[in-house]
Amino acid sequence: MRVLLFGFASIALAVHTASSQTAEFKCPSPGTTVEFTGGPIVIWLYQDGKICKRSAKRVGLPAIIQNWYAPAAMIGTEGNPGPNCYSTFAEETKPWRLWPLVVGKQIVSHLYCGQKPDADTRPQESTLSVDSHETVSTKAGTFEVFVVTHLRRDVGSYWWSLKTDWYAPAVGVVVKTTDSDSDASYSSIEAFAIRQR
Repeated sequence: MRVLLFGFASIALAVHTASSQTAEFKCPSPGTTVEFTGGPIVIWLYQDGKICKRSAKRVGLPAIIQNWYAPAAMIGTEGNPGPNCYSTFAEETKPWRLWPLVVGKQIVSHLYCGQKPDADTRPQESTLSVDSHETVSTKAGTFEVFVVTHLRRDVGSYWWSLKTDWYAPAVGVVVKTTDSDSDASYSSIEAFAIRQR
């Protein structure tokens, strides 16, 4: 009986320790570069209020300038052919509210992937959540991270997509990302080089 009670106390302590971790908003120093396996080279440009500006470049494609609000929450600002719903994502979701990162924090919002709600648009539910605090190893090293997910789903439809970012506060960047959706699409990239200035 004593061993069993000790086991429960250890589990409760471990959960409390993980959930007491926090990370404040910060942009990496301008010029910080993260190279991902099979993915883009991300160069952090500057901070603009609650936004970190960054450039993402894939081989053979032009660079895309992005507004990065929080792990799993960024949108392109130039040269991004993404859906119309991205233009209202920041206004409706206010992703900067995810800071400070704390396990269990969540933001749920609804938006339309079109100019306005009408018969041709489908409402989309967007859920940003800080799921866990853990240790992850990538080719760039081993990091204490917050695992942050962004689940998007069409209301009244089968379609959904899930982006998961492993954000390392010590270096101020995402070190691993996975993307999946209801059409069985899946991709995973991880940092193999991080150069800070």
